[in-house]
Amino acid sequence: MKQKRVMDLLAKTRKPFNAVELRNELGFPVDVPELWDMLLHNDKLFYDERVKRFSYKAKHALADRREMLAFIQKRQDGVLVEDVVDAYANALDDAEALIEAKLVMTLHNAETRKRVLYPLDDAYEAGDVSETTAGLFHGVELPAEDDAFDAALRAIGEEPAPRRDTRGGKTEDDDEFDAEGNRKIKTKKKRAVNFERMKLTNVHLPEMFKKGAAGDGVDRLDG
Repeated sequence: MKQKRVMDLLAKTRKPFNAVELRNELGFPVDVPELWDMLLHNDKLFYDERVKRFSYKAKHALADRREMLAFIQKRQDGVLVEDVVDAYANALDDAEALIEAKLVMTLHNAETRKRVLYPLDDAYEAGDVSETTAGLFHGVELPAEDDAFDAALRAIGEEPAPRRDTRGGKTEDDDEFDAEGNRKIKTKKKRAVNFERMKLTNVHLPEMFKKGAAGDGVDRLDG
């Protein structure tokens, strides 16, 4: 798609281009009415009327790692990694460096599975835990079987979350393998031929088999 190629070029170079420069780089004109209108209304692009140039418009205006860190520290609810690394070239490397240096932390959104950056806060830091408390934690034995685990939850007034039952049920694939684990060769049953349907009669033209007074009927072949 031509619009995407324009966006990719502007995002990669982070430089403004006019219509002539875009044509020289991409090999096709961008000032045709349909494409030009899409570029003007693209939320990821900025068109400067004064100089007649397009440039890439990031969601957040960040210039370097220092500004990125300051921005994340102000976002207590977190910010998507993809929105931050879109700010400038090599922003992904800076984000990974901040995570590696433990200046920010990253978690996955439970619903979208997208990575989210959060500022580090003293409230997130756990204090020293006494050996007694640690011993109590590690001393709790969790039931190995699902039924026993569910019973233990109900014993303390908690209803276990529903889980998909895959035990003991026979699936459609069970009949596809033999005792040694080899896939069975299925043979198709031949369909019986219905000769009754193949028997053709001309009952709708009985007059053809009757000889009239003039004797101009058709002789029957079956006698």
